Amino acid sequence: FQSAKAYLSGHKPRVLFLGLGECDEEGHKKRYDTYLQKLNESDQIISDLWQWVQSNETYRNNTDLIITTDHGRGAGHNTWDEHGILIKGSKQTWIALAGSTFNGMKFGQQVYQKDIPQMIDSVLGTNFYVRN
Repeated sequence: FQSAKAYLSGHKPRVLFLGLGECDEEGHKKRYDTYLQKLNESDQIISDLWQWVQSNETYRNNTDLIITTDHGRGAGHNTWDEHGILIKGSKQTWIALAGSTFNGMKFGQQVYQKDIPQMIDSVLGTNFYVRN
């Protein structure tokens, strides 16, 4: 995370992908205690990133965050640490959108992970995403 902030500060990119995989790693270890700890740390990282963005003249009021996961987890007491096609609930995930581009945005239908590149195009005003 500190490297990502340094890169943002030094290079001022239009797009940055930041993967926080620690929760998934702890889930696979079946360590609910450290899973919750890593979740809390991820929340703090996102908060710190947003506060930094809003305190930086280049990014303030000119930045959007798209926050999501790469997959869901099992919905049952005994399957919280699993995911995959046969695990009930693991195809459900979430997305959080922050920034002026998303203010007041409403979705008239379910949103899927495959829609995220199109959202990025919308934010950047580009047309790189081609739906097959």
